[in-house]
Amino acid sequence: MNFRQIKEQIKDKMYFRKKRLQARIPLPFPMVINIELTNKCTENCIWCPRDSMTRERGFMEFDVFKKIIDEIPRDQRLRRLYVHWMGEPLLHPEFLKFIEYAKSEDKAESIVIATNGFPLSKDVMKRMIELKIDELFVAIDAANPGSYSEFKNTDHFNTIKNNVIKAIALRKEMRSNLPFIRVKFLETDHNLREKEFFRLQWRGIADSVFFEKDLSIWDGKSEKVNKYIKSMGCYLKHYGDLAIRYPCDRLWYLLAVQWNGIVSPCVCDWNGENGIGDIREQSIEEIWYSDILMSYRSHHINRTFEKVKLCSVCARWGTRNMGDWLTKHKRKALSRPQIGKG
Repeated sequence: MNFRQIKEQIKDKMYFRKKRLQARIPLPFPMVINIELTNKCTENCIWCPRDSMTRERGFMEFDVFKKIIDEIPRDQRLRRLYVHWMGEPLLHPEFLKFIEYAKSEDKAESIVIATNGFPLSKDVMKRMIELKIDELFVAIDAANPGSYSEFKNTDHFNTIKNNVIKAIALRKEMRSNLPFIRVKFLETDHNLREKEFFRLQWRGIADSVFFEKDLSIWDGKSEKVNKYIKSMGCYLKHYGDLAIRYPCDRLWYLLAVQWNGIVSPCVCDWNGENGIGDIREQSIEEIWYSDILMSYRSHHINRTFEKVKLCSVCARWGTRNMGDWLTKHKRKALSRPQIGKG
């Protein structure tokens, strides 16, 4: 890990993340954008609601992606550009064209690609190394083929493991330290027994072994996910005793763009039922301070969460909040930036 990567890790600590956001509110532009190149996927994870999705499956057109990147102000670079959301981005037939453009424009402090690793080919990895993509985040979540098959309903474990090992070897061969390669293990009651083995399996190979503790139910509207997760100790540990509800800070720093250009206020809007704009017809700046998104923020500040369909039964605010800071700074939190004044 180099100095820049250590610096990035420190900046992402919860304390510093909150302080940075508090200092910048009201933001002229989002700090984070998730761009969904596709909502198609090769896996069927039992904690993912994607198989219950009723919205159309498809691939983002390059002109839509280009418009998003072009609208990011150079003096308001994103903290993170996540080139993924409810699907596997490497399935997009023009994946490399998209990330080449994003990298060439340099509109984000960090570009992160999340993948399940199955479509990760040598040619794709080689180009990501050449482009110096900041991070490749690989969701593996199991330590053996049997568990992987149980959790993800495919027999792709060995292929994925080999793809990641080959990718790391290729990066070494090309004498690069980018992309930073992080392998992820989502903790559930059913795989905790493998946690230490997973750590040992990837220690000294991947740059980081990340144990994800945020086992969530998304927006709480997927029967499949609710049935699987809500009774788990790993879920109840973080979401079982949320006595006082606080505003979710995602509304103040993030947007998510579906493959067809419809903009959602949060990544929990997995089925795309809560669109707040259309990037094909509006600017990001217009959507960011649109009446509908401002009303979401207002309802959170005033704790009328039940009036927001997306947020009414969602619990993810439990790990994405700043306590009562937003309510104490209501005027600031609901103001609009004074661009070009002062």
